[in-house]
Amino acid sequence: MPYKCQLTLAFVKTCSDPAGWCGVSLGGGMVSNLLVLAYPSPSNPDEILTSLRWASDYGPPIEPYNGDAKLAQISSTLNATHYQVSFRCEKCLGEWRHGEEQQGGSFPSSGGFLLFGWCHASSAPFGEAECADKAEMSQHDSQGLFGATVTSFTLASSAEEYALWAGKATGGAVDGECVV
Repeated sequence: MPYKCQLTLAFVKTCSDPAGWCGVSLGGGMVSNLLVLAYPSPSNPDEILTSLRWASDYGPPIEPYNGDAKLAQISSTLNATHYQVSFRCEKCLGEWRHGEEQQGGSFPSSGGFLLFGWCHASSAPFGEAECADKAEMSQHDSQGLFGATVTSFTLASSAEEYALWAGKATGGAVDGECVV
Protein backbone atom coordinates (compact mmCIF):
# COMPACT_ATOMS: atom_id res chain seq x y z
CA MET A 1 0.00 0.00 0.00
CA PRO A 2 1.59 3.35 -1.00
CA TYR A 3 0.19 5.09 2.08
CA LYS A 4 1.63 2.80 4.76
CA CYS A 5 3.47 5.61 6.57
CA GLN A 6 0.66 8.16 6.34
CA LEU A 7 -2.55 8.98 8.10
CA THR A 8 -5.33 11.51 7.83
CA LEU A 9 -6.89 13.00 10.93
CA ALA A 10 -9.57 15.51 11.68
CA PHE A 11 -10.08 17.19 15.00
CA VAL A 12 -12.50 19.74 16.35
CA LYS A 13 -11.99 22.23 19.17
CA THR A 14 -15.24 23.43 20.71
CA CYS A 15 -15.48 26.32 23.13
CA SER A 16 -17.32 29.56 23.72
CA ASP A 17 -14.38 31.47 22.23
CA PRO A 18 -12.30 29.48 19.71
CA ALA A 19 -9.16 31.56 20.30
CA GLY A 20 -7.17 28.79 21.99
CA TRP A 21 -5.12 25.95 20.58
CA CYS A 22 -5.50 22.17 20.48
CA GLY A 23 -3.21 19.28 19.78
CA VAL A 24 -2.92 15.59 19.05
CA SER A 25 -0.05 13.36 20.11
CA LEU A 26 0.76 10.49 17.78
CA GLY A 27 1.65 7.80 20.26
CA GLY A 28 -0.17 8.59 23.51
CA GLY A 29 1.59 10.91 25.94
CA MET A 30 3.30 14.02 24.67
CA VAL A 31 6.93 13.35 25.63
CA SER A 32 9.02 11.90 22.76
CA ASN A 33 6.02 11.62 20.44
CA LEU A 34 5.15 13.60 17.35
CA LEU A 35 2.68 16.41 18.20
CA VAL A 36 0.29 18.18 15.85
CA LEU A 37 -0.90 21.62 17.03
CA ALA A 38 -3.65 23.76 15.52
CA TYR A 39 -5.10 27.21 16.26
CA PRO A 40 -6.86 30.09 14.48
CA SER A 41 -4.55 32.53 12.73
CA PRO A 42 -4.33 35.85 14.59
CA SER A 43 -3.94 37.77 11.31
CA ASN A 44 -6.24 35.83 8.95
CA PRO A 45 -9.59 34.89 10.54
CA ASP A 46 -10.28 32.28 7.83
CA GLU A 47 -7.16 30.18 8.47
CA ILE A 48 -6.34 27.47 10.97
CA LEU A 49 -2.57 27.26 11.44
CA THR A 50 -0.88 23.90 12.03
CA SER A 51 2.54 22.94 13.35
CA LEU A 52 4.43 19.74 14.08
CA ARG A 53 6.07 19.93 17.50
CA TRP A 54 8.24 17.84 19.79
CA ALA A 55 8.33 17.73 23.58
CA SER A 56 11.40 16.43 25.38
CA ASP A 57 9.71 17.02 28.74
CA TYR A 58 6.28 17.82 30.16
CA GLY A 59 5.34 21.46 29.65
CA PRO A 60 4.24 23.66 26.77
CA PRO A 61 5.25 22.12 23.40
CA ILE A 62 7.80 24.77 22.47
CA GLU A 63 10.21 22.80 20.30
CA PRO A 64 9.40 22.76 16.56
CA TYR A 65 9.69 19.27 15.09
CA ASN A 66 12.82 18.78 13.00
CA GLY A 67 12.43 15.62 10.94
CA ASP A 68 10.93 13.93 7.89
CA ALA A 69 7.21 13.97 8.80
CA LYS A 70 5.14 16.51 6.83
CA LEU A 71 1.67 18.02 7.27
CA ALA A 72 -0.71 18.99 4.49
CA GLN A 73 -4.10 20.48 5.30
CA ILE A 74 -7.16 19.01 3.64
CA SER A 75 -9.70 21.46 5.01
CA SER A 76 -10.51 23.72 7.92
CA THR A 77 -13.51 25.66 9.20
CA LEU A 78 -13.93 28.26 11.90
CA ASN A 79 -17.03 29.81 13.46
CA ALA A 80 -18.09 31.39 16.75
CA THR A 81 -18.25 28.08 18.67
CA HIS A 82 -15.55 25.82 17.23
CA TYR A 83 -12.91 25.16 14.65
CA GLN A 84 -12.11 22.00 12.75
CA VAL A 85 -9.04 20.99 10.78
CA SER A 86 -8.44 17.90 8.65
CA PHE A 87 -4.92 17.08 7.55
CA ARG A 88 -2.71 14.44 6.00
CA CYS A 89 0.50 13.58 7.82
CA GLU A 90 3.17 11.88 5.73
CA LYS A 91 5.83 9.73 7.41
CA CYS A 92 3.91 9.89 10.69
CA LEU A 93 3.52 6.15 11.26
CA GLY A 94 6.33 3.91 12.45
CA GLU A 95 9.46 5.47 13.91
CA TRP A 96 10.23 9.11 13.23
CA ARG A 97 13.26 11.27 13.55
CA HIS A 98 13.64 14.54 15.38
CA GLY A 99 16.90 16.18 14.36
CA GLU A 100 19.77 13.90 13.45
CA GLU A 101 18.80 10.90 15.58
CA GLN A 102 15.70 8.79 16.04
CA GLN A 103 14.35 10.10 19.33
CA GLY A 104 12.48 7.09 20.65
CA GLY A 105 9.13 8.11 19.24
CA SER A 106 7.18 5.34 17.60
CA PHE A 107 3.63 5.24 16.32
CA PRO A 108 3.28 1.59 15.22
CA SER A 109 0.71 0.91 12.54
CA SER A 110 0.87 -2.89 12.42
CA GLY A 111 -0.14 -3.85 15.97
CA GLY A 112 -3.87 -3.44 15.41
CA PHE A 113 -4.29 -0.50 17.78
CA LEU A 114 -3.24 3.15 17.56
CA LEU A 115 -2.99 5.28 20.70
CA PHE A 116 -3.45 9.03 20.47
CA GLY A 117 -3.24 11.81 23.02
CA TRP A 118 -5.25 15.02 22.83
CA CYS A 119 -5.18 18.38 24.56
CA HIS A 120 -6.72 21.81 24.35
CA ALA A 121 -6.04 25.22 25.81
CA SER A 122 -8.38 28.17 26.07
CA SER A 123 -5.57 30.72 25.87
CA ALA A 124 -4.36 31.82 22.44
CA PRO A 125 -0.79 31.25 21.29
CA PHE A 126 1.47 34.26 21.82
CA GLY A 127 4.88 35.58 20.80
CA GLU A 128 5.29 35.19 17.04
CA ALA A 129 1.80 33.64 16.78
CA GLU A 130 1.44 34.60 13.10
CA CYS A 131 3.96 31.82 12.37
CA ALA A 132 2.82 28.42 13.66
CA ASP A 133 6.35 27.05 14.05
CA LYS A 134 7.46 30.07 16.12
CA ALA A 135 4.32 30.57 18.22
CA GLU A 136 4.55 30.01 21.95
CA MET A 137 1.86 28.10 23.82
CA SER A 138 0.74 28.16 27.42
CA GLN A 139 0.09 24.93 29.29
CA HIS A 140 -3.03 23.13 28.05
CA ASP A 141 -6.22 23.17 30.15
CA SER A 142 -7.12 19.50 29.67
CA GLN A 143 -5.83 16.36 28.03
CA GLY A 144 -6.59 12.71 27.56
CA LEU A 145 -5.98 9.57 25.52
CA PHE A 146 -8.03 7.70 22.93
CA GLY A 147 -7.41 4.67 20.77
CA ALA A 148 -8.37 3.33 17.38
CA THR A 149 -8.47 -0.30 16.30
CA VAL A 150 -6.93 -1.05 12.92
CA THR A 151 -7.54 -4.41 11.25
CA SER A 152 -6.34 -5.85 7.95
CA PHE A 153 -9.96 -5.60 6.76
CA THR A 154 -10.05 -1.90 7.65
CA LEU A 155 -6.79 -1.27 5.81
CA ALA A 156 -7.73 -3.29 2.72
CA SER A 157 -11.28 -1.98 2.41
CA SER A 158 -10.33 1.64 2.83
CA ALA A 159 -7.23 1.93 0.61
CA GLU A 160 -9.19 3.48 -2.28
CA GLU A 161 -11.12 5.78 0.05
CA TYR A 162 -7.87 6.85 1.71
CA ALA A 163 -6.31 7.65 -1.66
CA LEU A 164 -9.27 9.89 -2.48
CA TRP A 165 -9.16 11.59 0.94
CA ALA A 166 -5.37 12.03 0.94
CA GLY A 167 -5.54 13.45 -2.59
CA LYS A 168 -7.47 16.43 -1.20
CA ALA A 169 -4.34 17.56 0.63
CA THR A 170 -2.96 19.51 -2.30
CA GLY A 171 -0.99 22.14 -0.39
CA GLY A 172 1.43 21.99 2.48
CA ALA A 173 0.97 22.94 6.08
CA VAL A 174 -0.83 26.17 6.74
CA ASP A 175 1.85 27.68 8.93
CA GLY A 176 1.01 31.38 8.68
CA GLU A 177 3.26 34.32 7.98
CA CYS A 178 6.76 33.13 8.83
CA VAL A 179 9.67 35.48 8.34
CA VAL A 180 13.02 33.74 8.06
